[in-house]
Amino acid sequence: MVGKTWAVARLTLIEALRRKVFAVLLLFTLALLSSALFFPSMELSGRLRLVESWALRAAGLFAAIVGLFLAGFALPSDFEQKRIYLLVTKPVPKSIVFLGRFVGYAALLTVFLGVMGLLIALF
Repeated sequence: MVGKTWAVARLTLIEALRRKVFAVLLLFTLALLSSALFFPSMELSGRLRLVESWALRAAGLFAAIVGLFLAGFALPSDFEQKRIYLLVTKPVPKSIVFLGRFVGYAALLTVFLGVMGLLIALF
């Protein structure tokens, strides 16, 4: 049961990483964080607090956008590319498919927040 769930989650994670939404939102995050450099009138501690608050808000907002866009368009694209028929013909219960999708998107958001954390730390 765990093997089937992980197989569906791995498939979900791989296909979600292939989409361009993930990379585009990381670029928006980098652009948002770099805009704090253009506030020369603030002292360094104020600028760091601003970057910290923007980074936390951007992480929450962009993680929600990634989750909504990728999960919302997953099922229609599965029907268009006929991947759903591959899953349906296998002896996999619907609950395992749902749980695997959930675990896959949770892993994707973990990767997304980890990359954002690294970008923020480097910044």
